[in-house]
Amino acid sequence: MSDSIQSWLNAAGRFPLLPQTELIRLSKKRDSLEPNSKAYVKVINKICEHNLRLVPNIVRKYISKRSGYNMNSEVVSDLLQQGYIGLRRAAEKYDPSLGYTFSTYAYRWISQAFVRWHNSHDRAIYIPENTMTETLYRWRHGKPSKSKNGSIKPGMINCAVRAMEITSIDQRANDEEDGATIADLMSNDNLLLDRVSPPEGRAELMLKDLMAECGIKPRTQDIVMVYAKKGNMKMTAYRLGISSVTCRNLYNEAVKTMKAKVEEKEAAKAAVIAGRMSK
Repeated sequence: MSDSIQSWLNAAGRFPLLPQTELIRLSKKRDSLEPNSKAYVKVINKICEHNLRLVPNIVRKYISKRSGYNMNSEVVSDLLQQGYIGLRRAAEKYDPSLGYTFSTYAYRWISQAFVRWHNSHDRAIYIPENTMTETLYRWRHGKPSKSKNGSIKPGMINCAVRAMEITSIDQRANDEEDGATIADLMSNDNLLLDRVSPPEGRAELMLKDLMAECGIKPRTQDIVMVYAKKGNMKMTAYRLGISSVTCRNLYNEAVKTMKAKVEEKEAAKAAVIAGRMSK
């Protein structure tokens, strides 16, 4: 065990746990003080110091459920720090009138801090916390939650599920053997979402006008426009949520229609010119 972790554990064991009556008194005193004032911070510090041993206890439970981790692992230092942040938040929010002991209440905040750390540091792709919470709820219950997270679209949930399964950026983004890898999708040339939408150039406007003139359906127009920017059919199909085969067929059909329209217009233009020259 590293010296820093051992020092942390020694500090945690130096303060005895406070009786519940004392915690109630400190909580009432906290509520009577101005937040972030010197006296307020002093009360929060006292609550945290005397419950500091909760953090390493919960860290042990957390890493015991994950293979390859033990109290000598490098991640323990990060978990102890994140756990203290959760403990401090619990000290600020604890309400004795709810009937819970402080240790029971703090357990949830400390565990949540670990989940946040794991989600942001130990995954190949970051998943927003509200999406992660809703995804886990639907896994357990098989239906959307009744909270505001329940309105998250199924497509977003499916993306979160795929991201949670990813352990390497060389993993395929879909089930196709020749599909794009996560590394491909993360490259600057193949961003799934444009950070800034640049002004439409003359070529893009002309292409849109031509597709509208040919009566191409909006969905197919999206395929043409995305492919024009990405230059990769697999990327286009993945971004629009359709199979590569369907994407390619619709694209080829649109190109064929536009090509015939351009040839028709060129023939008409040539006929006009020929007519003028014959006069």
